Amino acid sequence: MFDDGNEDARQAALRWAEAYFNYDLKGTLAQVTPESEKWVRFVASNVNEQDVELLNSLEEATTVEVEDYYAGGDTLGTAYVRVKGYLVPDSIGKGGRMEDDGLYIVQLVKRNGQWKVRMEGLPQSEKQSRD
Repeated sequence: MFDDGNEDARQAALRWAEAYFNYDLKGTLAQVTPESEKWVRFVASNVNEQDVELLNSLEEATTVEVEDYYAGGDTLGTAYVRVKGYLVPDSIGKGGRMEDDGLYIVQLVKRNGQWKVRMEGLPQSEKQSRD
């Protein structure tokens, strides 16, 4: 069930996902906690020419939608983000592949009055239902 209690947190998850999955890594940095920056920088350092060519060949931008949001108190939240038509990077030196659909769990924290995404690693698509 969607928790309407914090639209600001939901919007923060949406801004992060739109930037991250469309490879706007500078924009992604603005949406994450300081300790999460290392993961965004890691992604940026591993984008290769094949990935760039694949991204440039896309006719449509990746789409994202926050399906659910659960408050974990006043300063914590979890968003379930559906992503469609996005690049999944491969290991170092190999080009990524396009994925039609994925569901990602995004952790949010409120710091200094702003919601930010806390990345504790690279995002992983959920393979099984969360129910």
